[in-house]
Amino acid sequence: MENRNSLQPIRTAAPADRLLGRVCSVGGRRYLDCGFDQLIAVSDADAARYADGAFVEVEIAAGATPWRDAVSQQQAVQQSFDQLIASIRKHTTLEVGLAAADVERLQSELTAHAPSGRRFRVYAPGNSCHFTLNTKNCTGEHLFRLLAGERIEAQCWDYTDFNRLKTNVDEPVCLNPVRPAPVEAAEGECFDVYVNRAVDFGLFVSFGGNDGLIHKKSLPNYDERFRSGEIAAAYRRGMKIRAKLLSKTRDEQSGRLRYTFDPVTDDAPVAFDSLTLDVGDTVTVHVNNVTRNGLSVRYRGEVHTVDRNSIPNCVERIRNGVYLPNQPLRVKMIRRNDKQRHFLFELLDKTVDYGLAEGDILRCEITPTEIPATTEIRTTIDQRSCSFHLHPQELPYSLNNYLREHSLETEVRVCGFFEHGDPKFQFKSLIADRIQALDEGLTLDAEVLFEDGQAGIILWRAGEVFGFLPVGSYSFPMARNIAFSHGERIAVRVGRSDGKTFFRLAQPPVNPWDSLSGIAEGKRIRVQVCDVREDEIRIGYDRVFGILKPYTARRPEAGETVEAFVSRFSPSEAVLECFTTDCDTVPDSLEPGTEYDLQVVAHAAGAGKLWALQQERLIEIELERPEMPDYVTGCLLRHGSRVRVRAEERDGVRRVRLLYDRESLWAQAGLREGDRCYPVIAEIRPDRMIVTHRDVIGYIPNDELDWNSSRIVDRSAYRPGMQVEALVLRADAASGELVFSRKALLEDPWPAYPHREGDTTEGTVAAVLPNGNLLVNADGIVGEVLKYNVSWFNFQSGMNRYRTGDRLRVQLVKFDPEARVLFLSGTGGTESPWNGVNYRVGSKYEVTVLRTDRMAVMVALDGIIGEIPRERIGWITPPSAEGTFAEGERIEAQLIFINRTKRVAQFSRKAVLPDPWGVPIAEGDVAEAKVVEATASEVRFDVGGRLGVCSREMARAFVAGACGDVQPDALFHPGEL
Repeated sequence: MENRNSLQPIRTAAPADRLLGRVCSVGGRRYLDCGFDQLIAVSDADAARYADGAFVEVEIAAGATPWRDAVSQQQAVQQSFDQLIASIRKHTTLEVGLAAADVERLQSELTAHAPSGRRFRVYAPGNSCHFTLNTKNCTGEHLFRLLAGERIEAQCWDYTDFNRLKTNVDEPVCLNPVRPAPVEAAEGECFDVYVNRAVDFGLFVSFGGNDGLIHKKSLPNYDERFRSGEIAAAYRRGMKIRAKLLSKTRDEQSGRLRYTFDPVTDDAPVAFDSLTLDVGDTVTVHVNNVTRNGLSVRYRGEVHTVDRNSIPNCVERIRNGVYLPNQPLRVKMIRRNDKQRHFLFELLDKTVDYGLAEGDILRCEITPTEIPATTEIRTTIDQRSCSFHLHPQELPYSLNNYLREHSLETEVRVCGFFEHGDPKFQFKSLIADRIQALDEGLTLDAEVLFEDGQAGIILWRAGEVFGFLPVGSYSFPMARNIAFSHGERIAVRVGRSDGKTFFRLAQPPVNPWDSLSGIAEGKRIRVQVCDVREDEIRIGYDRVFGILKPYTARRPEAGETVEAFVSRFSPSEAVLECFTTDCDTVPDSLEPGTEYDLQVVAHAAGAGKLWALQQERLIEIELERPEMPDYVTGCLLRHGSRVRVRAEERDGVRRVRLLYDRESLWAQAGLREGDRCYPVIAEIRPDRMIVTHRDVIGYIPNDELDWNSSRIVDRSAYRPGMQVEALVLRADAASGELVFSRKALLEDPWPAYPHREGDTTEGTVAAVLPNGNLLVNADGIVGEVLKYNVSWFNFQSGMNRYRTGDRLRVQLVKFDPEARVLFLSGTGGTESPWNGVNYRVGSKYEVTVLRTDRMAVMVALDGIIGEIPRERIGWITPPSAEGTFAEGERIEAQLIFINRTKRVAQFSRKAVLPDPWGVPIAEGDVAEAKVVEATASEVRFDVGGRLGVCSREMARAFVAGACGDVQPDALFHPGEL
């Protein structure tokens, strides 16, 4: 026989033994593998008869190494293999040993930083050697014995593995080690224990069938040594150490005993009693690494700590690489713990010379950080990269949105104050100072950097000068305005007003409304339909936009050109209203002195034009201005109403006069102030509801609908044609003004309100204000909930958790019935869920999507609610976060910021997504792109997860040259490939 390695054999084959073996080749020689820790040598003559991998049953000859067949090969293989399978059942125990080829691999696995979970081959005597062992299921004692060449007991817990073995003999079966029977132990005895793993509170060990723990208090300076990796290197898994049993307790769930040990060791790095160092002594230590408590340092073989409170500006020093591994430091001992063999030092040399002085100008790059509302400046000092924090207040507010996604190269001035002899730097941006130093009337050649649609500004740069150009300074309402793209050159002129500097375009654009020609009320023009919505249709004429009212059987489609009549045109108000009809206009054939019944199509009050149908013919006539309130005229001449007019001719001009006998109608109605009546709603306008009572037209102002209408106007329950109960508030027959009130019929809820300050009640959200506050109807009175008191969760984006109609439990914070003031709180009387929060920044969690809006995605993590900002959703920032995820969807995100005091938590979806820029792409490649956003200046594409930008000129050339002066947003649509 030939030994495979230096380990002792598990079993030695004796003469006349009948074994099942497998032919194999090692180093050009043939052997028989019978499951021992040895291979049986085979003669060349006998080995040539069988191929590698063949199974044969053999008998060991006495005094000879060659072997001979007991039966024929085929019968031996089948019969012996069937016997092997039949003899193994579920939970059958096998004695196995580690394969020699896997000894070094197992040793490297145990010393690795992270276990790979790989399996290792083991041999069972008398079997076919197709077994593996997973180290995750092994205790430290199992691993120690395997590496020592001993055998351990193992079982197969799944009989199906052996069924697979019948069909595929090359597939190994994984075994699980058998835990030995528990060993009786008394407190105070010493045992050989085996290390299982090291954790932050001690060492898990095992001996026999028992599990135990060596608490960290029993190991000197355990915390620092554990964080530095010294514990993992000194106490490897499977290592045998001597320990004394301190105590034992029984686990109620498993019924097993848990032991606590104290290590017995005589090889301490330094006898602590022999150290002459005491509190106040000064020594030299060497830096080990950085910890959360300060610097981990080494002194005479022991690991100790330099208190971070003694290191001025500790965070910036560590980030800028001031302290490097093995760097010597002079320190003074300030505390000594003999039980844990740990020293706490204070840094003596606290000064660090960055080569900066107060007033120096520093060239740097301002970059965003993971912490919201903070920025960082990066620069190079003495060929060493350094970074410092820059307070956001040192930058103009309009730069905040730009710095969320971009970096800015500029100059800052160093401002410093000294703390314990170490300069803690402050920096001031020179952007504001350089803007104030510009002369009035100066023209700058600037480059467009960024368009902030939220703030309504254009960020530009001219050399070292950064400025902001308000979009309103060169744009006009309801008009096709100038659009600037990134990198475009513009001429900016400096201006001053009240000591402040502002910027305008050197050549102000002409207002498109002032340059319109050939348009007036009553004229027929050709317009292009731009956008078709349910509530309105937007049209374009020349460079302005207007509203189209289609009085036709078919609604026009976007991009269609139609003929329309101008019903209202006001350049000063930027208003253009047109209408279309299916009827053809015929000449006016009304006879003077004759009365006619007409159906109104449209009315142009400014020009005095009336379009009406007479016997299915559309006529355009001039209307004499009636002497009545405008709301009465608008109600009488609304589209579809029928009116009676009289044709008249004066000075050669034919007009019609509206026949509306106001005096007789008022006399018949007999309305007086204070009367209760039941008018009918004719029209609902933004500021009032037009009503009619016995053909007399009046209105109900919004603030007279109910007692809460001064805070919120809720007209969802009203419809045209509905009859309502109201009280006549004002009736003036001379002017024709009639005002109704519904609030006067309702009881004032303020004096009899059942709640007082401090009470809690259930309310309904009536409205969500633009500033984030809520209006809540609490038992008949609408109160306001400030956004910081809405819930225990605040959001940087201003997004609110609640919507109109949601139920909310509120507490009365302030109630003044005389001043009619009610303030509520959504957090009163409840405990903050942030008290028990223990999440770590940088960790990944699975969160649930609650709601999305334009700026962020609201998510929930267990007891807290946070948000994913729009710029953190992915590698491409969408134009809006609304609809990016479905409500209730569970997604993975990384926690990037949490402030328990301000109750703010922010997550990043981008941090858990793979970087798309890792996939190679080169100029000239053809790729499929999806439109993300199309504006008047550029088109943004999603190219395999990357953001691609196409300028306005390239977008026009991409489609067709015949498109003319069409904008890119009319050619590309979001989601289009």
